[in-house]
Amino acid sequence: MKRTLLICAVFCLFISASASAQMLDFKGQTWATGHLGYAFGMGDAFSSYSEPITNTEFSSNAGIGFGGQFYYGVKENLLIGGEMMFQRYTYEMSAPANLALSLPAIDISESQTDFNFIVNGMFAVNQNPKSALFLCGGTGLYDFGGMQLGLNTGLVWRKQVSDKVHLFGMPRMHVVFTDSTPMMFQLTMGAQFSL
Repeated sequence: MKRTLLICAVFCLFISASASAQMLDFKGQTWATGHLGYAFGMGDAFSSYSEPITNTEFSSNAGIGFGGQFYYGVKENLLIGGEMMFQRYTYEMSAPANLALSLPAIDISESQTDFNFIVNGMFAVNQNPKSALFLCGGTGLYDFGGMQLGLNTGLVWRKQVSDKVHLFGMPRMHVVFTDSTPMMFQLTMGAQFSL
């Protein structure tokens, strides 16, 4: 309990110190970004399972993704925008030869890249010009066995490189509304350009 309180106190001090620094006004700003990341699949859609009669093993996972975003500042601490993202998925199936059923050994590995279109909002927790933290989230269409509605939420931390260029890190959680409810935890890095 004491450790949790200490972590919360340090976090509050960090936020208040950031807030006391010179503040930026994001209203009217236009940003374009490019990013590259890796997603870890979770939920039933990414579960490994086996078929006991033939000892066939099935597995799937998310993987590398890349894309771009476009944002516009509608208030001093709120931006809205869209994102196009390409996400790669892998599928594997393997089984030993089964002489009793006259089945050969199987070892198949395939990959597929799908397109997602997402609408997001970003809320600035602090507006420090050198280093800013944002809460982000939104909804969109995920190409997961056909276009499906999904949600995402996470954080964006950006670090200034020059007046017009920032680097950012973005951990996010994606949930797609299908029967298997695929979920992905995505770690992304990229560059943001002020237009």
